[in-house]
Amino acid sequence: LGQTPTSHGVRTGRGLAPRPSDMRGATRATALHRTTQSTRRRNKKDANRSYVRNVTAYVAHAAPLPAQEQVEDRLQALVCEVEGTNRGIFGVKAAKAEAIDKIAREVEELGSTLSGRLVDHVEGSWRVLYSTIAIMGSKRTKLGLRGFLQLSDIYQDIDTENKKASNRITFRAPGLNGSVGALTLTASYAELSDTKVQVDLVDAALEPQQLKAIFEQNYEMLLEVFNPTGWLNITYVDENFRIGRDDKGNLFILEKC
Repeated sequence: LGQTPTSHGVRTGRGLAPRPSDMRGATRATALHRTTQSTRRRNKKDANRSYVRNVTAYVAHAAPLPAQEQVEDRLQALVCEVEGTNRGIFGVKAAKAEAIDKIAREVEELGSTLSGRLVDHVEGSWRVLYSTIAIMGSKRTKLGLRGFLQLSDIYQDIDTENKKASNRITFRAPGLNGSVGALTLTASYAELSDTKVQVDLVDAALEPQQLKAIFEQNYEMLLEVFNPTGWLNITYVDENFRIGRDDKGNLFILEKC
């Protein structure tokens, strides 16, 4: 078939074919577009590398948090970790217990440089957030703590002037019209060092009378669980929180009331 020139190319039997000059222009445009895209990609990569280098340099040269801020950060993490453990009194999973102990040790280590005589700062009323003292298995059943009785808050009042401590373990009895009662343990203590005290049980009392009747057969077991006799090491204390460890390997985390 013949070819007929047109203003936009050459008409053939199969349609309009582009002129050679148009093809050269299109090739140059395509090459320019690819070059521009490649340049943009390189610039973006360079910008990302520069950002990473700047952030890395900033982190590497950033001043560490002051010790007090580090302690506060770890304390916040500790409070979050013990939340929902029901004070640990009925046991927690091993992984949870390990996580709590790990953070507590971090607080103890960081706080060791901030405090002097820790025994001078324990005055007042405290509430137990977590303890590794555990009432489990048949012991929990015998003490009626599987529904008939509910363990409520555990408090500690410390009188540093007279070297006295009072531990108050509170209970609710939904089966007895929601009656409230408490086991109160009174103890004396002697300072062994700036952080350690020897604790001796002086007296124990259950109130009201209904609670005495419930625990009558297992009263000695109840005392055995909560008896504070022995030494206690105060490993951290500030105006809001206190951590301690006793001679039985128990960990205690308390907050100021």
